[in-house]
Amino acid sequence: MATPLIGIDDPAALSRRITRTPFAGSRKVYLPGSRPDIQVPFREIVLSDTLTADGRREPNPPLRVYDSSGPYTDPQAEIDITRGLPPLRAAWIAERSGSANQSQMHFARRNIVTPEMEFVAVRENLLRAQLRERLAQERPAHAGQAFGARLARDITPEFVRAEVAAGRAISPANIRHPESEPMAIGRNF
Repeated sequence: MATPLIGIDDPAALSRRITRTPFAGSRKVYLPGSRPDIQVPFREIVLSDTLTADGRREPNPPLRVYDSSGPYTDPQAEIDITRGLPPLRAAWIAERSGSANQSQMHFARRNIVTPEMEFVAVRENLLRAQLRERLAQERPAHAGQAFGARLARDITPEFVRAEVAAGRAISPANIRHPESEPMAIGRNF
């Protein structure tokens, strides 16, 4: 007879075992969008100092990266595994309930920028801005070859909308999964 896994039949025991602490040397931060319910998660990683040739230490600013770990690494989040993940996009979906077609492409082709598109823009923009800042501190980088990509300096919600409308990007945001974080997949993301 097989031994049952601890906590599988006891949600309370399993909830106590879920890691709720941030990753070592980092913390979860949220960047706001244009409305209070757009909060884009990032992981802010503490970097060690740089030791210069003359023996001095130069502090490095924290590095922010995508954080798609959900609420489990946010010590402020309330976790109840019996209820599942919180429906991050429920209000956004409800606002569009009058439309039979709920796809991001449907709205993009009607020139409607959704909160999901703004979420994507906030997430994509931070990393680009951070990279530009770091590159500016170093020697100028070669311009490179775009290979047909429309590499925008800044990713705006309108840029996300235009890329989805043109079919160059997709934003998988199924209304049956309001807990999923918006993202874009495409050549310019």
